[in-house]
Amino acid sequence: MAEVVIVSDKEVESVVDLDRAIGLVEDAFRGLLTGQSRAFPVVREAVPQHAGTFGIKSGHIDHLDALGLKAGGFWLNNGERGLTNHQSAILMFDPATGMPNGLVAANYLTMVRTAALGAIGCKYLARPDSRRLCLIGAGVQGRAQLQAARHVLPQVDDIRIYDPVPGKAASLAAEITAASAASVAAGTGGGGKVAAKGYDDAESAVRGADVVITATPSTKAIAMSDWVGEGTHVNAMGADTKGKQEHDPALVARVKLVVDNLAQCLELGESQHAYRLGLLRPESVHAEIAQVISGQKPGRQSPHETTLFDSTGVAIQDLAVASYAVGAIRASGRARTVTL
Repeated sequence: MAEVVIVSDKEVESVVDLDRAIGLVEDAFRGLLTGQSRAFPVVREAVPQHAGTFGIKSGHIDHLDALGLKAGGFWLNNGERGLTNHQSAILMFDPATGMPNGLVAANYLTMVRTAALGAIGCKYLARPDSRRLCLIGAGVQGRAQLQAARHVLPQVDDIRIYDPVPGKAASLAAEITAASAASVAAGTGGGGKVAAKGYDDAESAVRGADVVITATPSTKAIAMSDWVGEGTHVNAMGADTKGKQEHDPALVARVKLVVDNLAQCLELGESQHAYRLGLLRPESVHAEIAQVISGQKPGRQSPHETTLFDSTGVAIQDLAVASYAVGAIRASGRARTVTL
């Protein structure tokens, strides 16, 4: 019989913060180059009658004894039900026996592991002196991406926000501005006051930004190539399914392009459109992020380079964080188990 540890969202959050997630995700990607980490082919399918997308991402991290899958996806109408759009769970197995040994809630986990990879993209590809940040998408993941970017780019003090839903950008901007003012007044403002503004159109938000982050479920380009200036870094975080799109394919074709997983990105990521149109060849992609993290290939080499990180999300991110969370909860004596 199998003994399965059950870990809730709140329990994952209690043991994995952004710093921890960044370290875990970097280590997992380094393992791709040594063979210690493997990501298996992705299943990603529409559930049109419920405006949903269901996927399965699976893999194995040998040195963590982490084998398993994350199942779940994105349900567009969940906000009307008082639920978050992303819903998922991770099932883990003992790689020696194949027996299940962990069931981990993955809503917070997905948010923090995606934010961690966004931070890594900015860390290696954005200009360190970046101050002006444009965020497209003011939802849960957009907020997490903003926090992650500011974590590794502490000089950011000018935030421009656009969201296709009226009022969301202005609401988040007001929240950021108020929080910054309160922090400065309390003497905990760190680098000083942060100004945030909501925009009614994407172009005004994008033009002049040092960093552009997109985190939406869009199926058509929101940001055009000629809006993105020399030296800008773009984190394209939203496209993870066939048909999703946030950027002009001409942008993807002209930048220094880094991907999290080449095969996934050409099929499911922001790169899919430039690739389909013949504007991008696989050999034109500068690197996978694992090669940059390990130093095998360079990240940003010049302040004048325009860079883009295409992130679809890789199973090893989920497994690394889930494995750590299960171990930490076991060590704390709080583990709840069921016997199957």
